[in-house]
Amino acid sequence: MLFSVPASILLPGHRLGIVGTGMFFMAVAAFTSWLFARRHHRPYSSSEFRRLVAYSATWAILFESIVLVGVVILPQLHSGHVEVSPLRFAWGITAVFDTLFLWLAFKYTGNRVIASSLRTRNLDQTGSPPPL
Repeated sequence: MLFSVPASILLPGHRLGIVGTGMFFMAVAAFTSWLFARRHHRPYSSSEFRRLVAYSATWAILFESIVLVGVVILPQLHSGHVEVSPLRFAWGITAVFDTLFLWLAFKYTGNRVIASSLRTRNLDQTGSPPPL
């Protein structure tokens, strides 16, 4: 939902949808992983991976919450009746799917980008040059 609003402004009449959101998360994971591999010359440790997914999910959920307030709550406030139950459900489902998509994006796309970047720089998975 969050990424559909800017996409509908840039491309009137088109909706980004769940596939577009997943592709956006994959692009973010690829860019972040590329920057990490460039700077640290190694793959993520398991604690770095968990922190990165948690940090990214926190931001995605925050922005999704802002959009839910703007799209769902404000129109209901103007009508004089706010239903909380559907909003809780929408927020919960959004949080679960955002976290899942980010985990998958960093797990698969991010690891592929890191491996490719290390291969390009002629480094192995530990960040050191291969033996002669």
